[in-house]
Amino acid sequence: MSYLSVAWLTFILAFSTPAVKTVEKAFLQNNPRLLYDCLVPDGRILVSMPAPISFSDQLTSQQTVFLFRDIFSAFETLEFFPEKGPGSLGPRAGFILKARWSLRDRRNRNLYVLRVFFYFKAATPAEESPRSPGPLSPWKISAIKAILI
Repeated sequence: MSYLSVAWLTFILAFSTPAVKTVEKAFLQNNPRLLYDCLVPDGRILVSMPAPISFSDQLTSQQTVFLFRDIFSAFETLEFFPEKGPGSLGPRAGFILKARWSLRDRRNRNLYVLRVFFYFKAATPAEESPRSPGPLSPWKISAIKAILI
């Protein structure tokens, strides 16, 4: 019973965390710099995107920002919103944020709809130090995976 209570509390705290709101804002504003504080500062972030983006690799947080800068310059976000609530993986494991992302190719005007999964892990004390002013989040993105729907 206590595990269920902890999982529910993790779910509520995760969905209201500034990191989820920052991710949503970054995509809606096509501003990858907003993602920087949400990414794990040390280590690698797994990024996997389907066609038309067609990219899959492990990147540093800075490389991830550069990748999304290129994506946002080639594609215009039409809508981005979290679907349901994030899936809790346990109090220490983290959670998965599932979002719907509609985008339009700026060159040929084709429309695409992606389901994007962000894996948030609990930040270590060193990762919680702010790189820029703003609300701190106990969660950091360590993987981003998208599928075409």
